[in-house]
Amino acid sequence: MTRRVMEPGEPAKLVAVLQLRGEVNHEKDFARESWAHVAQLTAHGKIESGETTDSALYRETREELGESFVCWLLQNIVGPVQIGEVKKPNKTIVHFAVEVPPASIKVIRWNFSSGGSRLITKDDINSIQILPNSGLPNASVSREKGVFACRATYMFPDELEALKAAFAHFENAVPAVTTAA
Repeated sequence: MTRRVMEPGEPAKLVAVLQLRGEVNHEKDFARESWAHVAQLTAHGKIESGETTDSALYRETREELGESFVCWLLQNIVGPVQIGEVKKPNKTIVHFAVEVPPASIKVIRWNFSSGGSRLITKDDINSIQILPNSGLPNASVSREKGVFACRATYMFPDELEALKAAFAHFENAVPAVTTAA
């Protein structure tokens, strides 16, 4: 999360920086990515054997956003805030968020598999669409083909709920430090 001026002359708004899934996954020998162009929380992944939650969180952040951003984050942010948790039979998904000053976004270096980013304000949340069940027919959205609807934002349901929780948490919080990146 960060705050930025969206329209000239207006005050800065709280904004979520989401990552769009790319068309290929470099961690899987450049196989075609499922749900290409779907918006997701910026960094995500699984805990490897022997890792703590914190070490996995920073490893995944480094892999997806770059070493410079992780170095900045470690020096300037006290810690992430848990904004969601989903328990599944074979895994638990935990969502975290941090608020960073706008200048820190400039040091993000998306990995090769990224499809870029999308900035979302709280006002945009109602227009975000949930991904359909993979069995439902939809000309513009499928697990195999991804999302091709122009400017539509699609998300997984648990990540949309986590996004709402992040806005609720940071909305009235004191803005992040203004250290230059």
